[in-house]
Amino acid sequence: MANLIDLGDYKAYSNITSTTADAKLNTLIGHVSALIKTYCNRSFLDFYTTNKVEYFNGGGHDFIYLTEIPIKEIVSVEERKTNTLDKKTVEDNLANAENYHLLVSNQPQCSDSTKTTEAACHAVTYGGSGLNDLAFTPYQSTTLVGEVGRSYRVELETAGSTDTLKWSRDGGANWYKTGIEITGGAQVLEHGLYITFGATTGHTAGDTWDFSANRWTGDCSASGFTNQAECTSSGNFWTAQPQYMFNAESDRLVRLGLRGLASAFPPGPDTIRVTYKGGYPATPEDLKLACYDLVTYYYKKESTPRKAIATGSTLASESSPTDKPQDFPAHIKRILDLYRSV
Repeated sequence: MANLIDLGDYKAYSNITSTTADAKLNTLIGHVSALIKTYCNRSFLDFYTTNKVEYFNGGGHDFIYLTEIPIKEIVSVEERKTNTLDKKTVEDNLANAENYHLLVSNQPQCSDSTKTTEAACHAVTYGGSGLNDLAFTPYQSTTLVGEVGRSYRVELETAGSTDTLKWSRDGGANWYKTGIEITGGAQVLEHGLYITFGATTGHTAGDTWDFSANRWTGDCSASGFTNQAECTSSGNFWTAQPQYMFNAESDRLVRLGLRGLASAFPPGPDTIRVTYKGGYPATPEDLKLACYDLVTYYYKKESTPRKAIATGSTLASESSPTDKPQDFPAHIKRILDLYRSV
């Protein structure tokens, strides 16, 4: 985790030119950075460019507060209605294996947050050297059941006058169905997932096609269009009715229901999972000043082990500052309290 200040800046601020105490100061800077992050209940820098995954207890409330404010980007919001993880419950909720399902944002997105386009969301990976003519029809907005994110593999089993295939729902570890003749039309796997081969013969045995049962959120304003590209190229609109919003003024993430009204998150432990980026690209200047002064405070004024401080408590050593609020000098505490999240 990133330190809030570095040694060079601290030495410039303190007008230190010697390298004698560099190792000790570096250690103390790390401890002071961790101390401030703990006291303020936020990391400031660590998740500005890196995703943070945070879990919340629903408790029947319609809003939650994220830790790493200010919020830079909400990547995804997921919730689960129950902690039950049996396959029927998961599939009835159109959830992933952990029973989380994606809440729709203002912008269409994939249930796999690492896939930023619809094409990537539904991509098929071909392995082989023969005829590659499989088309995959993924979950639609009308799909009611299925396990989001489940990994499928289709393998060409035998090549002949009519080729046959087998398919797996665990990425090829086990074969769910075998000996299926290719018809040339749409052939259902399960839960509204279809594959279509362009030809019934001419394939190579052992060739594979891998894909995941992801879902691209949203619907077309006209019926008959199953993907965003076809919908918009035909002059229609692809819309995503948001199920949450982030209020930057109050730093609240709000659950939305019908007609955009607030709706409670499901109660229970860890029923909400939020992936997001937040914090600062660099330590704010006033917080840097507090860091400099706190390092100086522990290094110079409390450098003797077991030396008493003003409140009567003690410090074990200069490299292990405590995180009790009363241990902070008043002018430092005033700055830290501006950033403290409680």
